[in-house]
Amino acid sequence: MIALVATVGPLAACTGEESGDETSAVTEVRIGVLAPTTGPNRAAGADAQHGAELATTLINGEQGAVSLAGAGSEGLARLGGAKLRIVPGDTKSSPDTGTSEADRLIIEERVVGLVGAYDAAVTEAASQRTERLGIPFVNGDSTAGYLTERGLTWFFRTGPTDRMLGEALYSTILQQNIPPKRIGQLYT
Repeated sequence: MIALVATVGPLAACTGEESGDETSAVTEVRIGVLAPTTGPNRAAGADAQHGAELATTLINGEQGAVSLAGAGSEGLARLGGAKLRIVPGDTKSSPDTGTSEADRLIIEERVVGLVGAYDAAVTEAASQRTERLGIPFVNGDSTAGYLTERGLTWFFRTGPTDRMLGEALYSTILQQNIPPKRIGQLYT
């Protein structure tokens, strides 16, 4: 949900210029959500979809006024109340499927940005494709550090890396003033 809000705010600002032409008014902003809704990680994908749907409901004002950056009581304030629309893409936890879903969402569904992907390999492949197309990709769930070290212009991370999570764990252990006898770490 954080990744979705992080994507919508800047996109609303980028597309919110007043043109003076009433026929070109933006009424809908489409954001693609890449998630593994089938396959081995379908539970995480379902959670991502539900989070995106909740963010959409809140931004569109369907549950009453909620103060969110760039959102009014009924849609995206800087776009005259344009509604947010989520367009799902099932990655099936496969890099090839993730890339083809990114293509479909951008070319056929005409989304202005992507969020999600969950799996690091899928995130890597899909973000390389969105980079070539110049479409923002905001990721909040793939913790692999190399994803943000590739020098991509259109890829953004909103969550911690594996290293950050490990450092936080060890810091917490040390703050307990109880020296651990053994520490094990599983890296997948």
